[in-house]
Amino acid sequence: MTIALGVDWSGGRAARKKIWAARVDLDQGALTRLWRPFADCRDPAKVAIAVPGWLAEESFDVVGFDFCFGLAHAQLEVLGLPRAGPAALGWALAAQFASADDFKRAMGPERKRVTDLARRTTFAPTNLRMYRQTYWGLRALSGIDAPIPPWSFGKRPIIEVFPRHVRRALGAELTPSAELLATGLTIAARDVATIVADREGDALDAVLAAVASGSALSRGFPGAPSLAATSGEGWIYSVD
Repeated sequence: MTIALGVDWSGGRAARKKIWAARVDLDQGALTRLWRPFADCRDPAKVAIAVPGWLAEESFDVVGFDFCFGLAHAQLEVLGLPRAGPAALGWALAAQFASADDFKRAMGPERKRVTDLARRTTFAPTNLRMYRQTYWGLRALSGIDAPIPPWSFGKRPIIEVFPRHVRRALGAELTPSAELLATGLTIAARDVATIVADREGDALDAVLAAVASGSALSRGFPGAPSLAATSGEGWIYSVD
């Protein structure tokens, strides 16, 4: 059994309600679980603390998170932040910035990464609508001892994904039902109902995140240029 997890992330006050996870059995081509893993955490700081333990307990072959694993190279350079990946960067952010707002103020003008341009993301990592998600996501991975492509490779890797790119690649930016059909997954009726009822699309994005991570695993994590790691910016993995 080969398992891909997808996590639709949030750094907002209601993160515990907004963060969804999806488990896909790649061998069976089926969604086997859809849930809110951090529903008991009262704020994003508590969620970030809970993530390492959750990852240690979960059984998976790859997991994809929908938040930025790096910042623009110029921002890392100006602030002297590490370029060795989100585990190191998350530690540095925790040491230098007590809050997401402190982080935002220090970043200066927002800048997109090379991968943001390649994947046509809507926002830069430090955009007004994104900076909390970026900050708390990196804090969640601080000190994680796991392979994180493109910086390192191995068993149970953790990767950055972008569900909207999966939608575009599948040619199904229409309705939740159409997007689910485009994945080709077998999905229980109760999960379809949950996804369709979630008007903000977070549950669906978790499924698409799992699809992206599973596809990237099956193809050996292709596409990232060497500078994606050395620059500290990282890479968004997807279905192509």
